[in-house]
Amino acid sequence: MGELLLCSEQIAGMPYYIEGVGLNVYSLEELSYYISHNVYLIDHSFMNRELCTWMREELHADELAETLEKMIDTGAKLSGFVELLLRWTGYCREEEINDIQQMLIKLENKSEFECRKLRADRLTEKEKYTAAIWEYRNLLGDKAAENEQKSLIGDIWHNLAFAYAGMFLFDTASECYEKAYRLNGRKESLKECLIMHLCRKDEEAYQKTAAQYEVREEELEKLQEEISAVTNDGEMQKFSEKINELAQMTSDGQKERFQENVKQMIFEWKEDYRRKTRN
Repeated sequence: MGELLLCSEQIAGMPYYIEGVGLNVYSLEELSYYISHNVYLIDHSFMNRELCTWMREELHADELAETLEKMIDTGAKLSGFVELLLRWTGYCREEEINDIQQMLIKLENKSEFECRKLRADRLTEKEKYTAAIWEYRNLLGDKAAENEQKSLIGDIWHNLAFAYAGMFLFDTASECYEKAYRLNGRKESLKECLIMHLCRKDEEAYQKTAAQYEVREEELEKLQEEISAVTNDGEMQKFSEKINELAQMTSDGQKERFQENVKQMIFEWKEDYRRKTRN
């Protein structure tokens, strides 16, 4: 799961498979870790008898399994089901459990469509862009979308665009941002659309969009200032220094060191991109 977890309870011989995220967990601690880091991805399907059976047969947690099954039978809420599981395991701190419970209660008071959007937004926040794009596309193609407010649908297009931008698909992102603006009327969506045109180095599309939506000259100047500030921030400065360092190696005849540094940099870029595009 990317981190070392200390498990004091039984370790399962056969893992429990969490559909939707394609994850195997082998202990109650791992299950608690998953819950605490993926609250918005948990829905009512998490309350199922297969989970209880796994706890009983693989972890020998008979009492916990029986208690959770009773909650399923009596139609308990997801927030209560998860709270009991977390308290039983003892992996999360009290304040963490309370926060998780409150987030789940918040989801219970929203429509299924809104919950699905929140889950997709959470995937985007975690930079799981491929999975987020799939979720957003499903939402936009759902018949339920026809009954939602235009502003909400526009926000989905905006977040979809953000996910595409995170994968450097600036052309598609610009189209999505423009659709978002037409629906939600948010200047932020239009601004991001213009930025995508600049990322693509498409001056013609930039000028055409600015003219079409009557963006004032002072607003364009402010946008250029913001872009200039971003390109001169600390991370960009570090990157620029690294490039200059590599250039110096070539002039100093450090061919092998140059090649090793370039390979490492490319490897890190690839790994970062794979992580963001992995389902």
